Amino acid sequence: MFNELYDYFLTQRTELAKMVEAKSENGLKQAIFNALDDFKQEASEHLYHESVLIEKQINYLILQELYCRQIEKKNEEGTVRAWLKLEDSYKKLEHMLIQARMQDFKNLSAEEKSDKIKEEINFADQHIRENSSANEDFLKMMVFVRKEHNTVAKNEADVAVSYFSSKHEELSKKSEALQTSLETLKGEKSKLKDEQEKQVPLSMLEQWAVKVKYDQANLFQRFIVWAVNKFSNLGEKAPKRFDELRKTQLALNMKTGQVSNTETLLMENNREKRHVAAELTSAKKRKESAELFYEKESSHDKSSEHTSEPSEQPINKGF
Repeated sequence: MFNELYDYFLTQRTELAKMVEAKSENGLKQAIFNALDDFKQEASEHLYHESVLIEKQINYLILQELYCRQIEKKNEEGTVRAWLKLEDSYKKLEHMLIQARMQDFKNLSAEEKSDKIKEEINFADQHIRENSSANEDFLKMMVFVRKEHNTVAKNEADVAVSYFSSKHEELSKKSEALQTSLETLKGEKSKLKDEQEKQVPLSMLEQWAVKVKYDQANLFQRFIVWAVNKFSNLGEKAPKRFDELRKTQLALNMKTGQVSNTETLLMENNREKRHVAAELTSAKKRKESAELFYEKESSHDKSSEHTSEPSEQPINKGF
């Protein structure tokens, strides 16, 4: 079973690459959607350890990888998410292969099955090739899948670190700009408040004079304003003072709104910056983990060069 799945993976990788070669980004997205739909339909009729369902997962995974390769130069969050989904698909494939392998250990207890699987996974990670016919096919498939998985994990981490680093820098600059703008707006608001405090409020007579101008005064108010206006230019000065006071109040209201909006933008930007910082930290940890695996793999490969015959192919040794 595992040997057939290994051959199927290699064949489908070539065939699907040819099939989607001329497809646009949206066309490839549709192919991925269709592959996932095929998997879901089979999942309703088959168990995770059955080869027919594993093959559907392989198809879905290969199309995802082709899509990731198509968009990998785009430094966007969507690119990061696509690589993360691809890595999740590899995790799922490994889980399905393990479930399939479990079927070979039906006579063992649950604990014994778990120990056996852990042992074989360690063999795969260390590139141990045994001549045991009972598990050589599984190891061959698992070595291949886990190496591909770790390649994807490293690529995903590299893409994520690149994107979130640039995004964090962008948000940091935006925070600085918003903070500067906020300080400027607060200074302007403070000046307007000082100006307003220096302005003398309208007296009752002035208020009546304004009402007269805008036809809002009653007869008594009109009479008083008319009488006072005979000895002064109240009817002219009061509306002018009213306009000055209103202009200052409107400017203060506008500035208060700008301060509030800028504070909201700064708060939202800082919240997003904290989220991106957390994502960046996580991506760096994933990158370190992936690189550590490669260091171990490189160290193992170098030691294998001294113990293997020159004509032997490392990935196929013992299978």
